[in-house]
Amino acid sequence: HLNKLNLAGLTLGTLMRYRSKIVTDFLQDLMQKTGVSKLVTGTYLLVKEPINIVVNGTTRSGKGESLVNPSIDTISRAKTKSSLVVTDPKGEIYQASYKTLRK
Repeated sequence: HLNKLNLAGLTLGTLMRYRSKIVTDFLQDLMQKTGVSKLVTGTYLLVKEPINIVVNGTTRSGKGESLVNPSIDTISRAKTKSSLVVTDPKGEIYQASYKTLRK
């Protein structure tokens, strides 16, 4: 998956299947317009201005592995720390990232 230039390659090996053609078409269009489709897995897309995002997906769809955990890791290593709000009802993300964020 390291060299794939598609959505499945960007999810770090998590196979994500979209049953709706509308959703698939929307995501493909979004990837082309933002340039994400040109990125190789393992690279970071850094945005300097503040942004808000909502991550929504079914259980085991790769939300944490593909976006939440890498975002926490990147923000924790930044020279200038920024705010981060993560809704984590089960406490799984908290347990995994507590030591990193506490530093």
